[in-house]
Amino acid sequence: MKLSNKFTAVLFAGAMIMSNVGSSALAASYTVHKRTPNQIYLFPNNNYTDFESPQNKLYNTGNPVKKSGNPISVKVGESGSYRTMPVVTNVGQECQHTIEKINAQTYTNVRATFSNPNVIESLEPTVGTWTESGEYKDAGCLEYNFSAVGSGTTTVTLDYEISYYADGGSVNCPTCGRTSTIPDMQGFYHYQDTFNVTVEEEAKTYTVTYTDGVTGKTIFPDETSEGLKAGERTPDFEGSTDRDGYTFMGWYPAKNTTVSADDANENGEIIYTATWQKNPENFTVTYTDGVADEGIFEDKTFTVSENDQTPSFGEAPVREGYTFAGWDPEVADRVTKDVTYTATWTKNDPVVDPEQPEDPKPGEKTNHPTIEKKIDGNVQSVNPGETINYTLTSNVPDYLGKHLPVKDKEDNVLRPAGEFKLVIHDDIDNGLTVNHDSVKVTIKNNDVPNQYYTIEQNVECKDEKICDFHISMDLVKLYEAGIIDLEDIRNAEKIVVTYSATVSEEIKPGSYHNTAWVTYTGDGTSEPDDPDVDVYGIYLKKVDQDNPDKVLAGAEFELYAADKITKLGSAVSGENGIAKFDVSLKAGTYYVKETKSPEGYVASSDFIKIEITENDLTVETDEKSELYFYKGTEVPNVSVPETGGTGTDTLYMTGAGVIAAAGLIYFISRRRRTE
Repeated sequence: MKLSNKFTAVLFAGAMIMSNVGSSALAASYTVHKRTPNQIYLFPNNNYTDFESPQNKLYNTGNPVKKSGNPISVKVGESGSYRTMPVVTNVGQECQHTIEKINAQTYTNVRATFSNPNVIESLEPTVGTWTESGEYKDAGCLEYNFSAVGSGTTTVTLDYEISYYADGGSVNCPTCGRTSTIPDMQGFYHYQDTFNVTVEEEAKTYTVTYTDGVTGKTIFPDETSEGLKAGERTPDFEGSTDRDGYTFMGWYPAKNTTVSADDANENGEIIYTATWQKNPENFTVTYTDGVADEGIFEDKTFTVSENDQTPSFGEAPVREGYTFAGWDPEVADRVTKDVTYTATWTKNDPVVDPEQPEDPKPGEKTNHPTIEKKIDGNVQSVNPGETINYTLTSNVPDYLGKHLPVKDKEDNVLRPAGEFKLVIHDDIDNGLTVNHDSVKVTIKNNDVPNQYYTIEQNVECKDEKICDFHISMDLVKLYEAGIIDLEDIRNAEKIVVTYSATVSEEIKPGSYHNTAWVTYTGDGTSEPDDPDVDVYGIYLKKVDQDNPDKVLAGAEFELYAADKITKLGSAVSGENGIAKFDVSLKAGTYYVKETKSPEGYVASSDFIKIEITENDLTVETDEKSELYFYKGTEVPNVSVPETGGTGTDTLYMTGAGVIAAAGLIYFISRRRRTE
């Protein structure tokens, strides 16, 4: 056998199919197919070529020689290779024997087409090397490479040409010894190779999950089935789709009867989410008259479903002396929640005789506005930091009707509405601070809406005096708003103001005044009312018992609350013998104890009980003590009697004035220690 490059031909005569695992690293194995190279005879008695034609004839230009290869089976992500190695054989004319074999080296006009373009991705064909053992090993071949990109089957057609030439000459036949002549000619063959490539997708599994789709609440736990293959029956949901207030509407996406890759996400998960429709809720709609203690009509209550039309009350309600002004809030078209609609009313103007006398003067026998100021709980003394609640009470004058509008029976206005201005003033001593946010106005135990009165702070009230606040209101407007009526006018209904005040932490002993009065239309001014609150203090004076005119400095005392445990303060007698506790106290029980006497004197270990009531003072001590009491804000310059009684268990003095300003002043004398 002779392999020569002088005659070159490309034939689909021998093919080796190879494949390698691609970059996707999908594991796969398959058979490499081999074919023995076919032989093409170039002399007259072969089946393909007629050499009796003239020199330089081009052969097979229109009708390519067709060959078919074995099929290739790969998986997605793998690569494959198809190799073809044509061999040309010269046969001797004398004895029909093979005198020369030539392996093709040249390939031109190579084209590849596919019956299914979605299965493989083609690479450029290249000239490779035949690697199979035998006489053609390491011979040249056409190598076609591809990679599998999708599952399916495609027929690959390789269309190409091989060129050849022969320069004449003769060859001795090794079999019969005769000489055969090789033609001197050139040309090419046109070939088509076809082979099938089948690409299988790696078997994939899927998960199917049912979830409730509700955030922040679990209607049912997720149900997940794993290891499912495409085409298998979709598992059924085994849980319950019951949900309070909702109706289950199905799954999204719609449940497929079989597992399908089309329903899966990139992770192979098929998720079916429950869908719900909220059930209509039931709500109540109530109509009420909004009038306390009159019973204009009984409340009407309807129970309806959400988004139903709001039921009607019916005909407009009727109230004597008033005109129905609508519902508050305005009735909605649809029901979306529980709601109460309250009737609102406009008071009809009274029809009265337009001929009215002048307003009565202050002092005339009638119910002018007055003022009364009280401290809640009848508190008369306070501690620093305490909160005091005040009540101011004035009244509607019984002659307010003279300022109301007048109409005749035909509703003609005979006299327009006038004005009756009532101002409640309040002034409070320093040491007490009004809590302005606590101010509230009520009539008949009902709060008066704040749009019907104004509050001004720190304003000039009278005699260039600055009030802490005053409250102004027009009683005619209160009547027009239905807050007061004719019966209230006849009865001089009370107008009540409440507020609180806080006692300063720095307040000093003394009596603190609180004054209130009213002014009103017609230059009227009421008598003021001024309840006081008292703050108490305690002084002590240390003297020699044998010589009461001799004051003793350096005596130390402690003041305790009623429990004898809570220490409220301490004091030391000065050069004048006075020991002053720096405290501010309300009425109550307290204890004083001498903790250290001046040098040469003996201190008592007993407690001295001091009980302060709003109007009385009681002091209890042991029989050895002599106590004296004085009024006033300063300790008087007096002489203690040379002899007193043998001492008493209880000493008593009336009159809050004793301690209201400067507190209790008393002396404790003690026998001098015997040296």
